[in-house]
Amino acid sequence: MNLIPIPQSTNVLAAGYEPTTSTLVVEFHKNRRYSYADVPIALFHELTDGHPHPWTRTGPRIKAHVATPIH
Repeated sequence: MNLIPIPQSTNVLAAGYEPTTSTLVVEFHKNRRYSYADVPIALFHELTDGHPHPWTRTGPRIKAHVATPIH
């Protein structure tokens, strides 16, 4: 999965989406990476839309999905 850089975020470094499984991968600063299950693609688009503070806008809705740390 290719991750898209999110330079306008102070929390999120990059994000990627796998449409066949509805899995969102978010890489945070400090090399923390998580996979979120059953995330609608619209939420991924909102996270990567280039607007300021993307995690502030989408984080609570993303965190409502099951998160799995990726090592």
